[in-house]
Amino acid sequence: MKFTRFGMIAVSAVAGALLLTACNGEDVAAGGSASAGAGGTAATGHESAGSGHAGGGAADVRAGEWDKNASDATFFGSLMNGANEVPVEGGPAVGDRDGHALALMRIQGNEVSYAFTFTGVQTPTLGHLHKGVKGVNGDVKIPFFTEKLEDGTKFAYGTVTVRDNDLLEGIKANPENWYFNLHTAEFPGGAVRGQGYKLSSGIQVPDTITPEALNSVISGK
Repeated sequence: MKFTRFGMIAVSAVAGALLLTACNGEDVAAGGSASAGAGGTAATGHESAGSGHAGGGAADVRAGEWDKNASDATFFGSLMNGANEVPVEGGPAVGDRDGHALALMRIQGNEVSYAFTFTGVQTPTLGHLHKGVKGVNGDVKIPFFTEKLEDGTKFAYGTVTVRDNDLLEGIKANPENWYFNLHTAEFPGGAVRGQGYKLSSGIQVPDTITPEALNSVISGK
């Protein structure tokens, strides 16, 4: 089952968690026309062009697709902000102090589905999963989208096929060793970042995601 169009989603930090509130509008995007072979990062994890972008054998990036949850689905989340970014001396600008975002990721089989909602940042140009613990930069391993989203977008989602089973098993085993990163033109090295965490098995993620459902996923209620 694929996402339908949602209203504008604003993300605000409240007591250390993000609350997502829907407003009238139609600014939901499908993650751009991503290409798993375009762009990339160097060892700093901050470059937005170069080699290594399609790490993990990622291929067949399908923007705007989120099929029905399978029985083997595993879910991960992240609370992202600019303060989590790690600057590199002489490197590109990082860390939008006004930026906040939520990431939701699902792994089932070799399919990795993602959803981002964000506020306080320019329209994202890139969205990735990097290998790296908190405070350490690392290479891109799964490129979610590799082109700028439509201006005004506040939400992006899609599915990526990943051929590297060891990579997926590593994420499942230690999600805290991986981080989500959204890049913008203003902060090409990364506007907002957040470490991954595995959602509790008691949290039910519906097949159709709504702002209310995302709030429930974050709060665990």
